[in-house]
Amino acid sequence: MGPSGFLQALILVLTLSLLPSTFSVVDKTLENDANGEEVVDAVIAKIGSLFGKDYGFFKRLAYVDTRFGTETISTRTFTGGIWYNTEKMFNTTKVSKTLDTMYGKIYHLFGIKWREEISWDDLRKPLYSALALHLYLFEKDPSTEQKGFSQTIAEQANYRKHNLGMDYRHVQIPKADEFVNLVTKFEEAKISCNAKMDLVVVLDGSGSVRPENFEKSKNFVAKLFAQYSIDTTRLGFIVYATYVKVELPLDSGNTAHQIQNIVEEAFFPSGGTNTNGAIKVALNLFKTAKPRPGVPKVLAVFTDGESNQGGLHGYGGVPDIQQARTDGVTTYAVGIGSHTKQSELMEIAQGQSGRVFSLQDFDALLQFFRNLHQQTCGESQQPSFGQVTGDTLKSNEHRLYRFKWGEVTRSFRITLKTTQGLIEVYHGRNRGVNRAWYDDQLWDGENYIEHPDLYKQQDNNMRRRRDDEIISEFNIDKAYEDYEEAPDEFYNSGDGTATASSQRFLFVYVLGLDLVNKYTILVEEVDLLPTTTTTTTTTTTTTTTTPLTTTTTTPIPTTTTTTTTTTTPSTTTEAPTTISIESTKFATTSVPSSFLDSTLGLFRSGACNCAFAKWNVLMVLGVNFAFALFSQ
Repeated sequence: MGPSGFLQALILVLTLSLLPSTFSVVDKTLENDANGEEVVDAVIAKIGSLFGKDYGFFKRLAYVDTRFGTETISTRTFTGGIWYNTEKMFNTTKVSKTLDTMYGKIYHLFGIKWREEISWDDLRKPLYSALALHLYLFEKDPSTEQKGFSQTIAEQANYRKHNLGMDYRHVQIPKADEFVNLVTKFEEAKISCNAKMDLVVVLDGSGSVRPENFEKSKNFVAKLFAQYSIDTTRLGFIVYATYVKVELPLDSGNTAHQIQNIVEEAFFPSGGTNTNGAIKVALNLFKTAKPRPGVPKVLAVFTDGESNQGGLHGYGGVPDIQQARTDGVTTYAVGIGSHTKQSELMEIAQGQSGRVFSLQDFDALLQFFRNLHQQTCGESQQPSFGQVTGDTLKSNEHRLYRFKWGEVTRSFRITLKTTQGLIEVYHGRNRGVNRAWYDDQLWDGENYIEHPDLYKQQDNNMRRRRDDEIISEFNIDKAYEDYEEAPDEFYNSGDGTATASSQRFLFVYVLGLDLVNKYTILVEEVDLLPTTTTTTTTTTTTTTTTPLTTTTTTPIPTTTTTTTTTTTPSTTTEAPTTISIESTKFATTSVPSSFLDSTLGLFRSGACNCAFAKWNVLMVLGVNFAFALFSQ
């Protein structure tokens, strides 16, 4: 091998050694010692209601015990990660026959063989830490899978003391009363929801509710409404029994203080339970309000029992809820007390178990506003294709967008523009996407994302998911998601126990970083084009079209001014991508294209599970330049 060949090989080895060995998909729930609120949120989104509804319990545990993993418990030994576990507790989760069914569910959802593969040290990974504590508590009380965890903060503090007190006796962590105080202060300090939304609350005022409980219900609605900004959220309020009364239409234009008064002054109607009639009126509120394209429409129905009036034959039922799906309205069902009918609640929630809540009594309802507020604020906006939409975010405030995939031959072109402040934008296939769990980042300018089915391969009835290809002005990235054994229902659900959905979405998460952040986003569907080869000639140099990012010319310093234009084809874009390099005092010299072909071919072919991120492109171009310089 000559000097040139040796140098070429050396540069190739150095290039490969510098490329990251991780997947472009970021999943901090599987990273050792990852911490923070967003990591905790991602873990909770993954697990969903696998062990039953937790009513915010596991997030509160993570905050009180370890401040989301940012503070260690006062002991010299490892304490099981973000969620406090002892090694004795962990060992219990490996041998209990009670957990056999859960082992199967965990393997089905995550591909994790808990009993055979997981070690104590694995609990440094946040997902494993949460699963370990869930399994330990489930072994003590399997009924939580059906009834859920305790629903009020005080009850959760007592549950923690009763089920974990003996395990916690050797470490200094907050006691029950401290748990209540810390959680209350933390949740009250949360900023109000400024997300764009149309929210209608339907409240049962039938005779079985009784006047004192109706007052508690109104108190709940008042607290819930106070969590939203009326500058961005329109609020509607309906009370029903035999008849239905609209207390607050969406386009009322009332101030926040006036809205509170309207809720507090609502009259207790008594009578039967005409839930279907109330749903019909509520859906009409959305239709008659001024349209806001792409803004989520959310309907929350609260009832203490099965409907017995209205419906198809006048004896109850909720047939008109089917119209909600047609109208694009997301529905929540909240049953209060022991006389609700679970099947009717599921029907109201359009079969989405993650949007059904069964509260034990009206006292639990008083604290439920925080849970519902968090849920509804997480609803995604769905702008129409070709529609420019924008927003203003405060620091650490975010927005979530959703776009439905169409035919496999159609991909997305997402154009971002930041007009003030600083934002970070991430995309993924799950509504729980955030900075801790995403497929890739998006950047100012044009970004192209291919349909995920282009990379879906069948292998022994298991799916290997290959991440969307991203191409932007400064970003060329092919990545893989290492969830080969995760079933389809793991994606797009936001609830680990949800059934597979025929509708597949891309979710885009926008986070504000400065005090004031303004941006616009435009999403378009574009056709895929096959790779073509063309030749483009400029006034000073000739550039040959080659596969993505492979070039046959490299600038080196001289006393001449040259403009080099390289036209490259793309298999994902509506038209070929053009990369222009304008520089002074540069000329061109030939570099063997086989060098870059051999370097980049590994990534294009998928032979290497490495993310070829935007900085890698710049690095390879730099290596190309260095090679040309040394060749002189």
